Amino acid sequence: MPEHTATATLRDSTLTLARDYAAQEDTLWTFLTEAPLLMQWSPVNPDRDLTSPGPAQTQETPEDEPIDTTVHTVPPPRELAHAWGDDTLEWSIAPTLEGATLTLAHRLSDASPAEAARTATAWHLCLDDLAEALGIAAPASDPNALLEFYERQLGGA
Repeated sequence: MPEHTATATLRDSTLTLARDYAAQEDTLWTFLTEAPLLMQWSPVNPDRDLTSPGPAQTQETPEDEPIDTTVHTVPPPRELAHAWGDDTLEWSIAPTLEGATLTLAHRLSDASPAEAARTATAWHLCLDDLAEALGIAAPASDPNALLEFYERQLGGA
């Protein structure tokens, strides 16, 4: 089994992942809301910073069609909720003794266990990339092993 530093649950249509980082809340907040920093780790590459409510668009690659990324709520430095196409991403940051916990509640338009496992795997890899962008050593994750892990954990096998 691969090493895991994120936890995942699936309830109703919401996939929730949480990971602890040895980083301050404000630092995580900038990586969550500032477009140039998001591009270092996230598939959400918006056309503007996500620091205020209102319309936004994102593209995973320049060739992709734009996806609605309208920001719904953004009370800094702890919460951000925005659309991602037909899905909704709700991020929260909570302080810990060693830094902060970043939690993602991803409301899935397709909440099948198999899709949830694929989505959890993708976000896990993104959270690894965030650790790297923060200058924190992240264990190398094998995507296939992660998918098998999340399929077992979320019932998608």
